[in-house]
Amino acid sequence: EIQNQPAGKLHHKRICVTDAKSAIRWMKQHAEELGVDPQRLIVGGGSAGGHIAVLASINFGLDDPADPKGFDTSVAAYLLFNPAFSAKDSSDPEVDVLPHLTPTFPPAILFFGTKDPWKTGSDAAFQKLKSFGNSASEMWIAEGQNHGFYRDQPWRDLTFATADRFLVAHALLKGDCPLALPPDGIKLIKAP
Repeated sequence: EIQNQPAGKLHHKRICVTDAKSAIRWMKQHAEELGVDPQRLIVGGGSAGGHIAVLASINFGLDDPADPKGFDTSVAAYLLFNPAFSAKDSSDPEVDVLPHLTPTFPPAILFFGTKDPWKTGSDAAFQKLKSFGNSASEMWIAEGQNHGFYRDQPWRDLTFATADRFLVAHALLKGDCPLALPPDGIKLIKAP
């Protein structure tokens, strides 16, 4: 059972957020045996997965009472492929990303197509981060593309190469990306 569950109200994302929080805690609990730095975890996802990844690391509710104590869900950065933030989520503050955003939000990179109906929700989140002075978050736009554009070539390599450079710039990854950029001038445009 999820803590603080409003009576008669079960948003499908709530359970997913609780599961994702448990997964982050499990990674931190087993970091030494996995050979990872628990302070350098990067989370992300596409569409609802991106939304859930963010909420799992910044929402202080929706915890599983069975999770091990002493492990928070903070992360070092986000890789977000058209995260499904929506104004409709405001009906349930536990799954609405906007109230949970703070000036200390970690570096994030977001990818969207201009024809993606979910972009509006992320535009609001991105603007809120900018209003806090957050310059560590970036949004990259694919002109004329729809939701999930990054799954197909040449966009797949282009988004991964851009994400790679982002992680290198934030000292979360080392080296050069081995993916070649498309030769035909297809490009992502960085949002102002």
